[in-house]
Amino acid sequence: MVIDVEHLYGEVARLREAGIKITPDNLKISDRATICMPYHKLLDNLEEDRLGDAKFGSTRRGIAPVYADKYMKKTLRMGDLLNMEHTARRLPSIVEWKNLTIAGGYGHDR
Repeated sequence: MVIDVEHLYGEVARLREAGIKITPDNLKISDRATICMPYHKLLDNLEEDRLGDAKFGSTRRGIAPVYADKYMKKTLRMGDLLNMEHTARRLPSIVEWKNLTIAGGYGHDR
């Protein structure tokens, strides 16, 4: 499973506005769910733009890049947010790799 935290936040807000109470009993999130990061969305957009007329019709929400990273074990998961020391050690390396990918593959500034 992949979770876009920004999108989830918006969905929860809309449910609350509709009078639905969000609790741990009616919203369960796996600690193993992969987090869709802003750079996944950027990569999705850059690739769709690069493909031009041959594009594959992405929603541009980062789904393909985040799943690719999931299988390469280069993602953060929801459970990582419970251990910020671990996350602080892991995230810089992941972001550095993404910056290299974006700059090298797409000639785009970070």
